[in-house]
Amino acid sequence: MKAYFRQITILIVALTLATACDSDDISTRYARHRAYFRYDKVMTAPKLHGALTSPGTFCAIYTGGNYLYFQDHTKTAPNQDNLTAQAYYQSYITIAGFIVGLSNQPDMSTGAIQYLAYDRVCRNCYEEQSISKPLTLLENGRAKCERCKRVYNLNNQGIPEQGEKGQKLYEYRGVTYNGNNTVEIRNP
Repeated sequence: MKAYFRQITILIVALTLATACDSDDISTRYARHRAYFRYDKVMTAPKLHGALTSPGTFCAIYTGGNYLYFQDHTKTAPNQDNLTAQAYYQSYITIAGFIVGLSNQPDMSTGAIQYLAYDRVCRNCYEEQSISKPLTLLENGRAKCERCKRVYNLNNQGIPEQGEKGQKLYEYRGVTYNGNNTVEIRNP
């Protein structure tokens, strides 16, 4: 009888440890920062629309003055949209902007191609020096910090693949696109 209880105890401990490891992986994948963005005119911003419909393509979203900008990896002028104060405060919470796109790699658990959203800030510069230097988009789903020279792979959870080792980008959990005109990014 003691052997039976010992086996049950070992099984319970093993299951608890396995569950704890899985929840740690999930909780550390996504940023703990609050983030929110909603945009209802995707079709009027070709660079944003392209990022949401072409796997491996990404678009930076940021504000400047009274404008919301959408920039891809090309050196051409960004798409822009005029902001009102009310719209800005209702629909834009981030550190340095967003990088959003459609992954070119399927999710390992579901096999589906998923939408990805990151903060546009270099996490390593931000956490080490409190510098919110925005990233620059490069070809092939990459983003670069001009300050620390790290290059991040946006299709692979924002991990640094060039430059010093460091932490991956802040990734945001909830990205939805209705396939027509509305994109929304949420992070609790």
